[in-house]
Amino acid sequence: MLQKYPETEKAFLNNSKVPEPGKIFTQPDLAWSLKKIAKEGREVFYEGEIAEKIVSSLEKHVAILTMEDFKNHSSSWDKPISTKYKGFDVYQVRPNTQGIAMLMMLNMLEKHDFSEIADGTPDYYHLMSEAAKIKFSYRDAWVTDTNHINIPYETLLSKSFSDEVYKHFSWDTVFQEDRFEQLPAAEGSRDTVYMSTVDKEGNSVSLIQSIFHEFGSGFVPEGCGFLLQNRGSYFSLDENHPNRLEPNKRTFHTIMPSMVMKDGKPFMLFGAMGGEGQPQTQVALLTRVIDFGYNMQQAIEAPRWLYGKTWGEDSSTLKLESRIPDVIMDDLDKRGHMIEKKENYSQTMGHAQGIIIDDERGIYSAGADPRGDGIAVSW
Repeated sequence: MLQKYPETEKAFLNNSKVPEPGKIFTQPDLAWSLKKIAKEGREVFYEGEIAEKIVSSLEKHVAILTMEDFKNHSSSWDKPISTKYKGFDVYQVRPNTQGIAMLMMLNMLEKHDFSEIADGTPDYYHLMSEAAKIKFSYRDAWVTDTNHINIPYETLLSKSFSDEVYKHFSWDTVFQEDRFEQLPAAEGSRDTVYMSTVDKEGNSVSLIQSIFHEFGSGFVPEGCGFLLQNRGSYFSLDENHPNRLEPNKRTFHTIMPSMVMKDGKPFMLFGAMGGEGQPQTQVALLTRVIDFGYNMQQAIEAPRWLYGKTWGEDSSTLKLESRIPDVIMDDLDKRGHMIEKKENYSQTMGHAQGIIIDDERGIYSAGADPRGDGIAVSW
């Protein structure tokens, strides 16, 4: 992939080879870009010399981005969406991200006493995967650029609507995907990094950034040193799809940093990379901390599951780490789940990180995922 474009090969490879361990690897073009931004601000990226280099390089490869596209870009400062879960306020970024799916899942799960279900049981994994499957049907129908669709937030995030949806859940068998049209209607008018940080005053940041595939689009603009992302891959060429390709439109995307508040103060900052697995991983961390009393590291390391099509796969299997006992997998198989066994600490489950703020004791505790290369540090 790095050899596909000469600009990318120049930035990352040495005579068409990956640099050997111990070799000095320099990125002078990236240093130039960072210095330009530090000195001249956003204008140099969207209207100045960096934008000119990006457009000029793309034109050589018959791409269609123009200087006008860059100049017309605007970022938005949005209020988050939220739901209550057992006395905690859980916040997510508004669509076009999929964070609303996690909130909808929590509404479906809140009615359960997890001390009776217990972590790591067949009922726990069944409930979690079915909640993901059912709520993802609404996510797929509604999450796109909010300038192109009126998302019925009040309905999708209401407890009463969740109660109606819950009537289609069964403990004994799976909900078949070909029955999605029977669910109540809501009418309206991998190259990812997650990090969280808290300072001594309690200022808290939950942040995620992604260029989607490994090395994003694989394209480095000449003289700039950085990769362009390819999250536009989520656009559809189906004219009836909510994420159909249109001008001036932001497509659905998966990245969703999360924050939980307790009595109006930050309690838990967490997130994960992992495509469509992100809402499920976040629900796993939250239920294991709030319902089971795990610390953050325990919640991250506990065996995980992943329902659905992810990383470009064709089938909606229920993926389970091999640490989950075979007897539990057999039970889930009998209920109709299509089980796919994954290795222990599988990267398929994503890489999670997080911080818990114990305001009463004045203690911060953090955790990092052994499935990835993150780390929890204090200073």
